[in-house]
Amino acid sequence: MNDFNFEEISKKSDEELKKILSWLSMEPIINDRIQHRAIIQAMVINQILFQRHIDGVEKRARTAQRVSIGLAFLALIVSIISITFS
Repeated sequence: MNDFNFEEISKKSDEELKKILSWLSMEPIINDRIQHRAIIQAMVINQILFQRHIDGVEKRARTAQRVSIGLAFLALIVSIISITFS
């Protein structure tokens, strides 16, 4: 984990990131001077995973919003047609 590179880490799959995160959390750190590196690396990986999760939630919310708008528009059209022909 000495070659921690954000660009390389951000290209890894969620499963690979979870394995690295698990490794970072279980790795014994004897030297207190480098302990902060593992903490920062774990925070970066958590941030990447969280951002991916939020992106997925936003994508699903946009899809649901489009469906809702479509249904509302369809209900409006049906209402106008039924008023016009009654």
